[in-house]
Amino acid sequence: MRFHVPADYLHRSRAEVQFLRLSRQTAVHDVIRADLAAAGLLNHTYLSNPYLLGTVSQMGGAAAEAFVGRHRNKYLARWTDSLTLRPFDSSVGTLRADDDGTLVSLRMGPPSLLAFVARW
Repeated sequence: MRFHVPADYLHRSRAEVQFLRLSRQTAVHDVIRADLAAAGLLNHTYLSNPYLLGTVSQMGGAAAEAFVGRHRNKYLARWTDSLTLRPFDSSVGTLRADDDGTLVSLRMGPPSLLAFVARW
């Protein structure tokens, strides 16, 4: 994805740029779903559709809720980590300053969400 940000909003030489990314590997709900599947607790409806998400109860019933409860600390840590801003680096994309602002190029793949934060 590419877009241009006017200098009034972002000028690379003066901004601290950070990001966070949610994907199948980092979003806690997707991690829970994968763990339920690995533990044999994912309902057939969800096993047959790898892109379908639901509540923990919908995905695996009471056994899934108990499983998530037993692993609560893991999921809380994952949730906090996935929502922590990190310094923007070349693994995320590139920022190229020009006279009018900054050209932003982001490396993204579906399904994912990337939050881009610039502070002056």
